[in-house]
Amino acid sequence: MSDAFGHVTQHMALHIVTMNVAAPLAALFLRNIQIRPLDMLAGWLAPAAVFQLALLWLMHVPAVFEQISRSPAISATTHVALLASAFVFWREVIRLAPTSPWRPIGALLITGKIVCLLGVLLLFAGRPLYALPHAQGPELSGLADQQLAGLLMLIGCPLTYVFGATIVASRWLLRMDRPDLAPRTGTGAA
Repeated sequence: MSDAFGHVTQHMALHIVTMNVAAPLAALFLRNIQIRPLDMLAGWLAPAAVFQLALLWLMHVPAVFEQISRSPAISATTHVALLASAFVFWREVIRLAPTSPWRPIGALLITGKIVCLLGVLLLFAGRPLYALPHAQGPELSGLADQQLAGLLMLIGCPLTYVFGATIVASRWLLRMDRPDLAPRTGTGAA
């Protein structure tokens, strides 16, 4: 990413790509592949959502964020953990959407709202939350960098979570309107 963007903005862009692009696409492409450890997590939508949110918020506690920012190894480890937690969340959303759509819709909307709250905090804080000497690029002050990161988050959240919930809801409504599209239950009934 360009040096014109500060450290916090670059960090947030990586979060958005990790949680909102890579994880849902991986879950979508791997939805029909059995992954034994993940199959044991079936039914864990709520814990996956809580873990993903807790990890994201923990990563943005100022003291933790500053430690992550000082070490490329810690940064890489936390981003891999975030990718894994988001993947489990999206895998459960995709798995449950055809048979129990209200759960993924609720999880997507609640998760999206709580993620957006972090973006609001970064955008509207009156001072920089992070004391990073390298957080100031040639174009951005520490506060402007943080605000741009928050704005990116506020754009990325609705685009992914609300859009995902809209897709699940529209498919649910379509199935309600057209019984021939309802998923088979495996009981022999058509």
